[in-house]
Amino acid sequence: MSYTEIFSISASHCHSLGETKNAWRGAMYVWNQIAQKYFGLDSFPSFDADMQKRVWNANNEHQLTDAEIIVLASTMDRVVVKAVDVQRLVEAFEEYAKDHPHSSIGEQAELLKASRLSPEDHIAWCQTSISEFHFEPVYLEENDEYRYHNLSDGWDLFEQFERIKGAA
Repeated sequence: MSYTEIFSISASHCHSLGETKNAWRGAMYVWNQIAQKYFGLDSFPSFDADMQKRVWNANNEHQLTDAEIIVLASTMDRVVVKAVDVQRLVEAFEEYAKDHPHSSIGEQAELLKASRLSPEDHIAWCQTSISEFHFEPVYLEENDEYRYHNLSDGWDLFEQFERIKGAA
């Protein structure tokens, strides 16, 4: 069965913090919920690229709760959260999970609460185990070392959140 995996990453490491079973209870659950609640759709529009973008950017058209904005943003590609912001993330995840107990968001909050992070760490997700993790380190066989991702093509969830809230 597929799973969603959460990682601690930095310029010098990449390790798993844990996983939640059935990746459909993660990002796809959130996308379905946003599509139903705000757009009146039966489910996430898998074959309509324009509507997919509208769902992913739902806050441009609808007033989502802060928890929904944060949870939705956490499902996007290349998103990272600084260790200093993990408590804010956990609070949003727990708030979302109260209304959505069948999602894996509450379980993800528990994994994050149990994690031991250093100040330079970031959190990142592989939303489904059937796809590659963007920040996966590269093994260099010639010197038997790993090259860790420099995070330069990632984007910070809470920096984006603050921009959204500032524009409102």
